[in-house]
Amino acid sequence: MPDIDRPITILSIIREADNAPSFQTIVNRGNLNAEELPEVIESLKKLGLIFSLDEDAGKPLTLCRFLTPKEAQKAVDQMVADYLIELAGEGRLYFAYGANLNPDRMYQERCPGSHFLCRAVLEGYRLVFNRQTKQVEESPVLKDPLGIRSGA
Repeated sequence: MPDIDRPITILSIIREADNAPSFQTIVNRGNLNAEELPEVIESLKKLGLIFSLDEDAGKPLTLCRFLTPKEAQKAVDQMVADYLIELAGEGRLYFAYGANLNPDRMYQERCPGSHFLCRAVLEGYRLVFNRQTKQVEESPVLKDPLGIRSGA
């Protein structure tokens, strides 16, 4: 199975953050290897797709926080959307909910190779547990015109 697109993953995490995420937050949220990211982050900065805060000037990259410039937000949104469509076509998307939204549990216990890409809402669907089970596969998301399911 092909590896994840690190630049798009980083852009998605920065785009989804409520405030400027730190280097370490990006590593943790994306389940990424910290040694591989400086080169990717520098290339995204050179392309004008992200920037670090002025107050972080002169700090090592690993101590900086990052944002997407307003003028690049539409392009970043389109890049992330295109990548999600690509992953969906390959059958590589997973909609997490409940306890699987906890990165520590998801990355260390349940699915070590997974990566956070974005928050999501499935409008018109609801999660149904037809019987008591520990098998997530037996807990389908069903169409429901009044249902809303939040997750990532």
